[in-house]
Amino acid sequence: MSTPDPDPDELLTIDETMALLKIADRKVLSNLRYEGNGPRFVRVTSREIRYRRSDLDVWLESRTRTSSRPGA
Repeated sequence: MSTPDPDPDELLTIDETMALLKIADRKVLSNLRYEGNGPRFVRVTSREIRYRRSDLDVWLESRTRTSSRPGA
């Protein structure tokens, strides 16, 4: 029995996003948001942030490299 593919439009909480990205410190995600270097996010209310699973996939793909050389 296989599990269904996750819904790409599912809105994940900050904690769910941290778990998916294996980020231990909440400040890392907060800093990425503040600097504009993180995945796109949805501000549901002034205090509630969500991340679309598909936006996380796009962001991860944009961060994928084949070399550790600067500029590569």
